Amino acid sequence: MFAERGFHATSLRELADRVGLSKAALHYHFPSKEDLLDALLEPAFERIEEVIDAAPTPPLDQRAARGLLASYQKAVLAAGSAMQVLDGDPSALMRPSIHRRVMKQLQAMETLLAGPDLDERQRLRARAALGVLHVTCIAHPLADDGPHCRPLAEDRELGQESIEAAFAALGR
Repeated sequence: MFAERGFHATSLRELADRVGLSKAALHYHFPSKEDLLDALLEPAFERIEEVIDAAPTPPLDQRAARGLLASYQKAVLAAGSAMQVLDGDPSALMRPSIHRRVMKQLQAMETLLAGPDLDERQRLRARAALGVLHVTCIAHPLADDGPHCRPLAEDRELGQESIEAAFAALGR
């Protein structure tokens, strides 16, 4: 529901009704809506952190950069609706603990893609590459004909095209 309606617009009562629990039962497992959001996002954050931890030491050659982009794409696709929540509702992303974690991961990916001594031009290109992957992987609820996670995840050719577009953004 967070992905459909947004974090801010979804109540715990609606969530409880959707999953067939009483509000009290939901509160027992998740004392607040924020705790539920954290639990929803944790697997996505862990997948991305695994990609970062497994990446080779920069600077990356072309093959390693493509491989990192492919691994990141796979993690974003696996996160599915969790990424839609962050993309579609600024109130979720602006929670301090979530914002810090997202920014730390993006900065780590930028450093991996552009190298440890990145200048502003390289940082911009690394952000553009990550942006390409996000836009092509995350379904936007307001877009009737926009990209959707499932077709990209199921279509290897489209997935590869997304990786190549991201790699092109790096300017190598």
